[in-house]
Amino acid sequence: MRVNEKYKMESSDLLNVTIFETYVGKEGKNKGEKLWKPISYHPNLESAFKYLVDREILEKKILELKAFKKEVFNL
Repeated sequence: MRVNEKYKMESSDLLNVTIFETYVGKEGKNKGEKLWKPISYHPNLESAFKYLVDREILEKKILELKAFKKEVFNL
């Protein structure tokens, strides 16, 4: 199941959900290709969605803090 352009989920059975993140291959035969790598494993969909929400919130907050740091220290 595709979540958005960045993430997708796959379930091999009722008790395992894997979250994949997209990336672009940097070398070898996959150079420049859009690929998927597993980033986390979960026992159910609820757990998987919670992980994605937490990850996106944390990523956004980190970007905000980096911008704030640049503003404060005039970097």
